[in-house]
Formats: sequence, C-alpha cells, structure tokens
Amino acid sequence: MESAFEKLTEAVGQAIADGRVGVPSVVRWYVRTKPAKGGAAPTAESMLDAAGAWLGGKPVAVQRFGKDEAQVVLHAKWAAGAAAMLTAASGRGEPANDLIVLGSRGSIYFGRTPEVANGT
Repeated sequence: MESAFEKLTEAVGQAIADGRVGVPSVVRWYVRTKPAKGGAAPTAESMLDAAGAWLGGKPVAVQRFGKDEAQVVLHAKWAAGAAAMLTAASGRGEPANDLIVLGSRGSIYFGRTPEVANGT
C-alpha cells in the first residue's frame, strides 16, 4: 500500500513532468509525523530525495540543523540555482504536511496542517 507521502511526491513529480510549473526552482516543505523509531531524520532524508527528483538530482550543498529525534531542518542548493528548505518534525500532535513548489511558470501548493484549537 502506498503511503500518503509517496502519493504526494509522485503527484508533484508528475505535475512537474507535465510542465505545469515550468522549471521548478524553490521547494519549501514541512512534515510532522507521530513519534517513530529514528525520529525526524529518516523523514528529512526522504524529503531531500524527493526535492532532488523535482529540482534536478543531488544538491551541491546541504546544511543540516536540529536534533535527529525531534526536528531536522535541511537547506539544500543545486548547481543551477534551485534551493529547498525542508523541515521534518517528529512528536506529539496531529501529523502535518505543508508543501510549496515554485517554478518559472507556476506553483504547487499542498497543505494538510490541522488547526490548533483555541489558537493554542
């Protein structure tokens, strides 16, 4: 069975392949998962792999911030000038997935972030 993460990455990849955004240049993505073995690090690596598929392969530079268990932030750059800011979090609360891909002729937005009751 395909996960929601896999379905999303495939759908974005297909939209890019179909030329819907032109040349993709920026990815901003936040994913929060329930606590799991390995914490946030495996999710961050999967996000980086997906961004690489969308932005043209392996990045030339990656900066990593955070703690592998709770939250990992990756800032990646590609040789052609593309960039990605990826945040993976693992912990209490509802799972969330918020993605923006910007291209030369359009953008892709996906948001599934639960509302917080009473603004807290």
